[in-house]
Amino acid sequence: MAEIEKHCSNILSLGSKFELTDSKSERIRNELTFYNGDWEQENNGLAPLMPFDSTNMPSGMGSNSLLKLINFEVKDIKSLDHVQNGVGLGGIMSIGITRSKSFSYDLRTMFTVKPGMSVLTIVFEGVYVETEESKGERLLCMVGNKKLPSQKWFLDEQNLDWSHENQLLQDDQLVLVLKYPKVPNLTAQGIQGEMRNLQEKESFKFFDKVLISSNLGRSSNYQFNSDQLYSCNIYAHQKQLMEDGANNLSSSDFCRIFQDISNEVLNILVDNHTNLTDSRKLGPFVLENEVMNGGNNYRNLKLMIQKVKCKEQNPDGQTDDAKVSAVFRVFPVHVALSTTSSRTGLSGMTLLAEGRWNSSTGQLCMVGYVPKGTEAKVSMYFPRALSIKQRSFVFGSIEGLFSTLHMNVVQRPFHLEYKYGWYAGSFLSYNYSRIKQADEFRKRSQSFNIIGIPHKLIYSYPTIQEAGGFFSLSQIYDLTKELYIDTELSTSRKNLSKASVKLEVLSIGPFLARYDFLYKVRYGEVLKDTKTIFDENGFHNVSLHLDLTYSSEPLASASTSLKSVKSLFMEGLYDPQTGVMYLIGCGLAKTGASVEWGLDCLIEVKIQYPPRNLQWLRDPSIEISIKSQRNAYDSLYFTPKRIKQTITKNMFIEKEHEEDVAFRMLLEGVVRMVVLSVEIAIIWSQKHYMDQNVRVASSVCLNMFVVEILSYCILFIMGEEIPLSSKKAIFYKQHAYDLHAYQPMLTGIDYAAKFLALIVVNLNSRLFLKVTYSRKRLNDEDSSKAPLTLGDRSFFLSLLKKFAFVCLVILVTSLSFPTKKSVVSMEINPTWLVRVLIELALVLHDISLLSQIVENWRRKNHAKSLRKVYYVGLSLLKIMVKVYDRIRSPISDPYIVNFLDTDILALVSLVIILHVQQNFSYFCCTVCLKVGQLLNLRKLMKLPFKSRQQ
Repeated sequence: MAEIEKHCSNILSLGSKFELTDSKSERIRNELTFYNGDWEQENNGLAPLMPFDSTNMPSGMGSNSLLKLINFEVKDIKSLDHVQNGVGLGGIMSIGITRSKSFSYDLRTMFTVKPGMSVLTIVFEGVYVETEESKGERLLCMVGNKKLPSQKWFLDEQNLDWSHENQLLQDDQLVLVLKYPKVPNLTAQGIQGEMRNLQEKESFKFFDKVLISSNLGRSSNYQFNSDQLYSCNIYAHQKQLMEDGANNLSSSDFCRIFQDISNEVLNILVDNHTNLTDSRKLGPFVLENEVMNGGNNYRNLKLMIQKVKCKEQNPDGQTDDAKVSAVFRVFPVHVALSTTSSRTGLSGMTLLAEGRWNSSTGQLCMVGYVPKGTEAKVSMYFPRALSIKQRSFVFGSIEGLFSTLHMNVVQRPFHLEYKYGWYAGSFLSYNYSRIKQADEFRKRSQSFNIIGIPHKLIYSYPTIQEAGGFFSLSQIYDLTKELYIDTELSTSRKNLSKASVKLEVLSIGPFLARYDFLYKVRYGEVLKDTKTIFDENGFHNVSLHLDLTYSSEPLASASTSLKSVKSLFMEGLYDPQTGVMYLIGCGLAKTGASVEWGLDCLIEVKIQYPPRNLQWLRDPSIEISIKSQRNAYDSLYFTPKRIKQTITKNMFIEKEHEEDVAFRMLLEGVVRMVVLSVEIAIIWSQKHYMDQNVRVASSVCLNMFVVEILSYCILFIMGEEIPLSSKKAIFYKQHAYDLHAYQPMLTGIDYAAKFLALIVVNLNSRLFLKVTYSRKRLNDEDSSKAPLTLGDRSFFLSLLKKFAFVCLVILVTSLSFPTKKSVVSMEINPTWLVRVLIELALVLHDISLLSQIVENWRRKNHAKSLRKVYYVGLSLLKIMVKVYDRIRSPISDPYIVNFLDTDILALVSLVIILHVQQNFSYFCCTVCLKVGQLLNLRKLMKLPFKSRQQ
């Protein structure tokens, strides 16, 4: 206590008599505590307080752009017996340097240094006094005893290890003085203070004086200036007011929305004649060192409204105004929003303002000043309507003896509904201004196509369903969620790792889009005339917000990735019969011809939505075309862009997608049963044909049935569906559905398909036995002419060699032509082997007729061994299954080689060759081949057979 009285005697002499009670103790604890204040050192910190590790600093970010934050928390309050004009107080201060994040104290380490952050924690004890004047001050004087970083680090920074205590020096000469206003108002609402040590300048413990500033907490009782007259420059928003008009909000509604935009990020807009040559100034703001790259680029700066206090005023019972105070803070975009919103320091980058909301004019007028800066006037209003050029629900300006700054808040439609839904639903509308241009764009884009007529009859697209000329207002929610798109794009650009497109609906007809399910519940029974939502051509007027986001891989020296966002405000026509939108878009532009409000609105956008009644078959994909209407010599011209991408995620359609997945699984199960049933009938007809023509059976190739049986057995063992394997859609892979309601039907269909597949294997086995028996009989009659059977050792070994050769070819092809997701590696894993075996079975199933063709050529057989219905019918079944497999959503598999370009052609070729073999004599075939050789149409190899006449 003696040290406190020694260093704080001048503070104690200013205090008045003070009696401590429980309520005062709680009030002191709350009002004296502050977080994320600012600090700086005199003499630009020639004797720094602490070191900083800048090893992970991003390129282009200097040490001057760091944040210097300070926290102070009151921990203990007690009365002092021998002191009547003050109370004892203990507290903890954490002071530090950080790149972008805030911090808190840690009593275990007291001093922490790590890349991007240095934090020093100090425990103080002292006294708290209040002066007698009604508008006086509350003073806090404290002393601390702490191990501080030695100034040796400044001399030899590279060779010091701050993890060791011997690098810290004990300092018991720390003094902290904080001054709080007793009655907070516009000119006195901040905390000012300093921390110094009493060491000699030559001492390694010495550091330059630390200056502290912060704003008072929310619990402080702010006092408005009752005599202040507030006026606004009506010309600041004249152009905007003429187009949109202002909402005349009541004082309660205004206070609610103004509190809601507290800590909201506002854009800073400047006029074309704004002077930006002074890199240290922006309007009334004096830019601090924390602004990256000097801060002369206002696009790297944002504005935030903090510490809003709103008091409703109704003195005469007629007016409905409100008094308001707030802090406007400028901050660089690289600082975390959570840190910015919690900052309380007062500097040249903060504007303290208070004023009045005039409900009759719908305008907020405020006066204020910037510490270390100049005075300013702030005016704000809330537009009645949004438009393609004006997507902000609040607009304002800051004026004075400097170039005027404008500010607005552009929220994406989903966030507008999420955070300000109550305001948007009651006070906002949309004003369409580009419908005529959009209709002209539609007429230029559309052309008569006879295919389009059945296209409209077959496909259905998202739309409003009417009944008797009316529709339920809840359908606005349904249509909004169906038109909402959020998906990732595939990009080939090497410097980009991710790309995404987000398309959000802002309005449909005169109604704002709704993303809240409670809206659907609330307005389910409310009916509206369909004329309000459809025009005379059956189109919807729509407005949308498009974001194309590209994010690169994090740099080696940075912990976050760099993002590039390109936004378009769009409005136009939506044709619900074709699912096409014809839109006029506006994008941000610095300067150029026909640029209004910094927007280039000479952009045409066409969006094709997927049909919703075919989403069970194919993953929904969207196609977006963006084209500039400017000539190629214009600086704002860009080459046309076309985006076609599968929709990989949508937070609204998962329930509908679950139903699509169930329907597709049921349909494909039925298709398997039908295909297997037809296959059984075809094989049975071949068996009947061989029963009637006994001598024909011996000319049928045994390998054909062996291949069929082997392929089915492999698929059985591997658990693969026969003959059509499942392909899970992208959504289904990301969100596996239980499908409990459909499990009995799916299980029954699966067992039925497996049973039919077993019948197919059994019939092929019987055909194999029949051919073997027929050849055995022929062998008994004339062994010189009989074809070989499996009983012949040489024939059996030859069959094994052929099978091994086919497997080797498939294996080599799998390794030589990997898909995009696979990596060429000689490592054989079980999953890879399973997929290769499945692919082997599928290939064997497709080329089963090849065995018969080879047999015919080798034995010069021109007998009709197979019925046309057999080889043509089975091939047609396989082709139809493959065509369906092409139509449904193609999901690439990293372990399967893609034969999609050749397998159907191979099947058709095998059928044609087999048909020629069975229906034309070898003499005709030989003549045709010789004629071809003479005409030099192809260089054919000599055939290993002769004509029958030879």
